[in-house]
Amino acid sequence: MKKLSLPILFLFQPLFLFSQTAQISGIINRYTAVEAVDTCAGRLSVADTSGFRPGQAALLIQMQGADINTANNAQYGGILSMNDAGRFERITIDSVAAGALFTSHRLLHGYGQPTGLQLVSIPHFQQVQVVDTLRAKPWDGTTGGVLALEVSGTLTLDAPVSVSEAGFRGGADFVATNNGCNWFTQQNQFFYPAGDWRGGYKGEGIARTGTGQETGRGPRANGGGGGNDHNAGGGGGGNTSAGGNGGNNADPNPIGCNGYFPGIGGIAPTNAIDRIFMGGGGGAGHANNLLRSKGGRGGGIALVSAGAINGAKTEIYANGGQGSHSFDDGAGGGGGGGSIWLLLGVANPGVLLQATGGRGGNADNGNVDRCMGPGGGGSGGRILCNNMALNAVFTPGAPGITFNSTVGCNNTNNGAQPGGGGFFEFLPAFPQGPNLAFQPEIQSFLLTDTICAGETSVFSVITNDGAWAYQWQVNSGSGWQDVSGGNFSGEQTSALTIQSAQATQNGWQFRCRVQRPGCYEAVSNAATLHILPAPVAGFSSSLVNATVIFTNLTSHAAGILWDFGDGSVSNSPEPAHTYLQEGNYTVTLTAWNACDTVIFQSMVSIFLPPQADFYAPETIIGCETAQIGFANLSSPNSTAYNWSFSGAQPAVSIEENPVVVYTQSGIYEVQLIATNMVGSDTATQFVLVEIFENPVADFSWTVLPNGSVVFNNLSENSSSWSWDFGDGSPLTDAFNTTHQYTASGVYIVTLSAVSPCGVALLQQEIEVSVPGSGTSDAEAVSLTLYPNPADTRMMIDWLASGQTPVLLKATDLAGRTVWELREPPGMQLSLPVSEWPAGIYTIQATFTQGIVSRLFVRQNK
Repeated sequence: MKKLSLPILFLFQPLFLFSQTAQISGIINRYTAVEAVDTCAGRLSVADTSGFRPGQAALLIQMQGADINTANNAQYGGILSMNDAGRFERITIDSVAAGALFTSHRLLHGYGQPTGLQLVSIPHFQQVQVVDTLRAKPWDGTTGGVLALEVSGTLTLDAPVSVSEAGFRGGADFVATNNGCNWFTQQNQFFYPAGDWRGGYKGEGIARTGTGQETGRGPRANGGGGGNDHNAGGGGGGNTSAGGNGGNNADPNPIGCNGYFPGIGGIAPTNAIDRIFMGGGGGAGHANNLLRSKGGRGGGIALVSAGAINGAKTEIYANGGQGSHSFDDGAGGGGGGGSIWLLLGVANPGVLLQATGGRGGNADNGNVDRCMGPGGGGSGGRILCNNMALNAVFTPGAPGITFNSTVGCNNTNNGAQPGGGGFFEFLPAFPQGPNLAFQPEIQSFLLTDTICAGETSVFSVITNDGAWAYQWQVNSGSGWQDVSGGNFSGEQTSALTIQSAQATQNGWQFRCRVQRPGCYEAVSNAATLHILPAPVAGFSSSLVNATVIFTNLTSHAAGILWDFGDGSVSNSPEPAHTYLQEGNYTVTLTAWNACDTVIFQSMVSIFLPPQADFYAPETIIGCETAQIGFANLSSPNSTAYNWSFSGAQPAVSIEENPVVVYTQSGIYEVQLIATNMVGSDTATQFVLVEIFENPVADFSWTVLPNGSVVFNNLSENSSSWSWDFGDGSPLTDAFNTTHQYTASGVYIVTLSAVSPCGVALLQQEIEVSVPGSGTSDAEAVSLTLYPNPADTRMMIDWLASGQTPVLLKATDLAGRTVWELREPPGMQLSLPVSEWPAGIYTIQATFTQGIVSRLFVRQNK
C-alpha cells in the first residue's frame, strides 16, 4: 500500500465539542466485541451496544485472526496468512439497534473472520486536561488493549498516557509437579497440550492457538513460546520485529535434566503497512517448583490526535512488561512493545513517545551449581507520528540473566536473546471508508394507535429518499406475516390503512420492512393497534372506621375519576378515602375512553369513632386539699365517658365533667376514655398538684444581759417571715434574728409566718433589762440548772448569786408559760418536770438586778 503524507489537520470529526477544558483520567473508552460484520448493510453485530450512539466516532480494529503453521517442527508459529489481523479503520455510527450498530460509511475491509474484532469509542474534546494517568482497558482476550482520543484544541498532559502492559497476555504460570525429565531424553517439541509437564505456556499474539497446542517452545505468531522441560526460559513477545529467544538450562551434572529448548521469540507480522498491533505476550518459563515464571504482557495501542500537546507530563507509553523472575525455574519472556499512533497539529519537541520491549525475567539459581534459563527480551514497539522530530524511544527488551549460581554461567544470559528493534515511522493516512453506506433509514417511530371498533387506522413510516421497497407485516399472535388483502390497503407503500377495524383485531402489531433489494434492509419498530370497547364502570367498597377502601370493577377505561361526595376527587385506580365527618355520601365513579363515558354511583354511610380530649390546668395549688373540675372537650359523637384519676378522690368517674379532690402533692395521671358505637379513644394528661398546710407562727427567745434578745424561729409551713420587736424599730424578714433593745421594759414581739395558704401571727411579751437604763447590772447574777437534761426532777440553784429572784418562770419553745413561782424561798428549788412534754424549755429568773435565762432539756428515759 502506498504511504500518504498528510498535512497537519484533524482526521477525526468531533461528535461533541466542549468550550471549557474537560478533566479526564483512567479509562475513557467503551469497548464491545464485534461478533459478525455485514458489509452490505454496514451492520456490526456486537456483544453490547451500551455507551455507543448515533453520530459517534469509533475505531473498528481486529486484534487477532492470523493463520499460522501448526506443524510440530521448526516452522511452527510462522504466519501463513495475516487475514484481517491488525486492520483498523475509523467509522461513524449511523444508528443503534438491538445487538447491532450500523456504520454511516462503507467499510474498507470485509472482516470475514472477526477473531478478536472489537469496536472502541473515540471520545472527542475541544480542550482536555489529563489529571491522572490515562489508560486502556487491558486486553482480556475479547476486548481492550486500545486507547483512542481526539482533541481538536490542546491536550494538556499533567499525567501520562499509558497503554503499557495492556496488550497481549503473557504465558501463564504453571508448575509441572509430575515432572518426568531425565538426562537422556530431551523435550524438544514445539507444542504440547495445556497442563503438560513438558512445556511452559505460550504468550498471546495475533494468532490464536488451537486446542492441544497451548504450551511448548513454538511461538504463537508474535507471541513468545514457552520454555520446554527442563527449566528453559520463555521467548519474548514481538511486534513488527521478533522477540528474543529464551535462555537454556545447562545442568552441570552429566546426568542432570538439561533444558536446551527454550521458548522461541515471537515472530514479526508481515505486511504491517496499513495495520497496527499490540505487543505480543512473552512465553512462560518452564517451572516445576514455584508459580513465578509467567511471561510479560505486551504493550497496548494508543491512537491520539491533538491540535497541540503541553503540560507537566507530556509522555505517551506503550511499553511491554517484564517477564517474571524465577527461582530454581525457567524465567518468563518479556512482552513486546506496543504501538503509538500520534497526529499532532503543533510540533512540540518535549513530547516523549516510548514503546520499549519488556525485559526478560532473571533466573535465580539459589546459590547452587545450576544454570536455569532466563527469559528472552520483548521486541521494541512501533511509533507512527507526523512529527519525526519528537523524542521517540522504541528500544528492545534486554534478555534476563541467570544469577546466584556457583558455576561459570553466573550473571550470563545463558543463551537468552534481546528482542528485535522497534520502528519510528511517518504517520500514514488513518484508514476510513470514503463512501457513504447508502441504505434505507427509518426516520420516524411508529406510534401505537387506539381507535373504536369500526373506525379507520393508518400506520405510516418516514424514510430517507431512495428507491426502497416497502412491505408491511402483521403479528396477530402467530408470528410476523406479510400483510395481504382483507380490510388493509397500502401494504407495499409507506402508509398502511386498516379500514373499519374489527374488535378481533385488537392487540395486533404492525411493522414495516424497508429494503434496498438484495442488500440493505431496515425494519421499523412494532406498533400496536388497540380496538377499544365501550367502558364499563363499577366498584365495591369496604369500611374500616372512617376509611372506605374502594375496589375498582371498571373495565375498558382509558381514564377514571372518583367523586367521594364530600368535595374530594381522585383518579387513583383503587383509592382509600377517609371521611372527616359522619354522614351518608354518594360516591360517583366516572369512566371513559375514546369511545364513550359512563358513570356508576353508590352510597356509603360513615360513622366516626370519638376523639377524646379534656381540659385540665397544668398546676393545681390547694391548702390542706385541692379541688379541681375537669372540662370534657371530646368530640360531640361521644356517648360515654370513663375517667380515671390517680391519687384523687374519687379515683374514677363516668360524669361528663367531673370534680375531684387531691390531698397530697404530686404529679398525677388523668385519663379519659370516650366511647361510642364505633369505637373508643383515650386522652391522657398529667397534672401537678401542690398541697400546702396552713402556716403556724412560733418562736422562742433568750434575753441576754446586755439587753439583746436572741430569737429562734419555730414556725411551720411558712415560706417567709416578718418580725416586729415592739420597740418601734424597723421590721425584719430574717428567719432567726437577734435584736438589741435600748431600754429595759416589757415588749410585745410579733412574728408573722406567711405561706400560700395565708398568714399566722404570734405575739409574746418579753421583759428586757438593759444595763444603765434604770435597772441594776445583772452580770453578777448566777442561775444553775442540774441535772440538765432531766427526766423527773430538776434543781434550780441561785445560791451563788447572793440574791433571791423575784420570779421564776418556765416557757416552752412556743413561748407558752408551763410553770412559774413568785418570790421562791431559800437559795435553790427542786422542781418536778415529769409531767412536762419532752422538749426544750427556757428557765427564766427575774432578779432586781436583771433577768437571767437558761435552756433546759426535758427528756424521756
